[in-house]
Amino acid sequence: MPIDAANAAPTSNVTKPAEQDQEGEAQEAQEDEELDPQTVTEREDKGSDRTTDASLVGRQLRGLYENGWFVGEIQYFNRSLEEYCVTFQDGSSDYVTNDDIDETDLILL
Repeated sequence: MPIDAANAAPTSNVTKPAEQDQEGEAQEAQEDEELDPQTVTEREDKGSDRTTDASLVGRQLRGLYENGWFVGEIQYFNRSLEEYCVTFQDGSSDYVTNDDIDETDLILL
């Protein structure tokens, strides 16, 4: 059955200011919760959890970060965190998982 355009209710994709305020407050509350020290789990990289026997240790990696591309070397695998520690040429470091190495933003060399 065709819709009578004259009697159809108007539809709009525009968000009303009150709805925008509610959405903004909800997003801020979620961000605050994520930053709450009581809800943040501290990552602890214990030396006893490290191994250099993992397959990717010693491999070079190129990663795309906010400041551009960086080259680093995988130093060790942390069994508890299930992440590799990468030290970059500028002295910074990062932890990556096997899934992070996507051959797009993180590339094994």
